[in-house]
Amino acid sequence: MADRFLAPAPPPDETAPAQPLWRKLAWFAGLAAVSGLCVAIAAYALRAVLFVG
Repeated sequence: MADRFLAPAPPPDETAPAQPLWRKLAWFAGLAAVSGLCVAIAAYALRAVLFVG
């Protein structure tokens, strides 16, 4: 099973159309939002640990 995940992906097909710019930017914005949310959750959790006890 690990072999399936570690196998390299082939290069993209040259005849396939490229993704539109809005879709690439949407991925970037989504990843940035999720990253910010994860950082905020971790920050609030660590801050709460200071006030325990």
